[in-house]
Amino acid sequence: GKTSLVYNLCDEIINKVYKPKFKVCSIIWLTGKMNYFTADGEISEIRDVPLSFEEVLCQLTDILMINTTSKKDDEILHEIINKLEIYPALFVFDNMETIKDNRIDSFFLNLPNNCKCIFTTRVNMNSSHLRIDITGFNSQEFEQYIINALEEYRPTSKDAIYANIKPYLSDFLELTYGSPIIMNFLIKKICSGYPIRDTLEALRNMNVNSGSILSSIMEFCFNETFDKLTNLQKQILFVMSISESDFEAFEVADLSYIVNASEDNVLINNLLNNLKLFMF
Repeated sequence: GKTSLVYNLCDEIINKVYKPKFKVCSIIWLTGKMNYFTADGEISEIRDVPLSFEEVLCQLTDILMINTTSKKDDEILHEIINKLEIYPALFVFDNMETIKDNRIDSFFLNLPNNCKCIFTTRVNMNSSHLRIDITGFNSQEFEQYIINALEEYRPTSKDAIYANIKPYLSDFLELTYGSPIIMNFLIKKICSGYPIRDTLEALRNMNVNSGSILSSIMEFCFNETFDKLTNLQKQILFVMSISESDFEAFEVADLSYIVNASEDNVLINNLLNNLKLFMF
């Protein structure tokens, strides 16, 4: 359903049902799909070989109406970027995991800032992070991201926490590669009271080989927190995580009955309030 979900979003933008905050002059849909399922369940082949950079250039020059006569790929790419700076586009790249051409990755990493991208992929979070976010923010963007995150997580004490983080900004930038995903987890950890120096030391000792950095970060940020929960809190989290998404939210009395009929509603309500610090 990944493709259908994004297709529906694009359809709403085109029909002005949904109005994004950024300017969109065009929606450019590129797909790496090799095949698709038909209505009767059969697999239909779309292409014999993976999507190439040359094919991407060909599609973009056609969409953006760029004359390619007697021009080299570098010249064509330069014209594409220049035109996108004037006419920002929303790119959708469907089935990114099928792409083997590193030049396509490089193209998306160097798009103008006014262009936006949506990627659909079957690969796990680690691989997506390595392919898309490894370049990260520059120092100014990184600092602003931290300020914005603190405003969201700890608005009343954001200034004091930021003052403690500021001397170590360059260290965090280097150790996280400027990744907003990684820094977001670390800010949550710091906001929960974990010492900043200990956070940096843990980062330095993490195994960053073979794309394991994100897994290591999540283990560092959440395992200890989860271990500190009581058995009853863990049961409540489990019940809430397996509930059907189209069901209405559980009432406190429902949770009390499911986890242990002998627990009173006041206790369950207090546990839920404490869990707010643990849950996103």
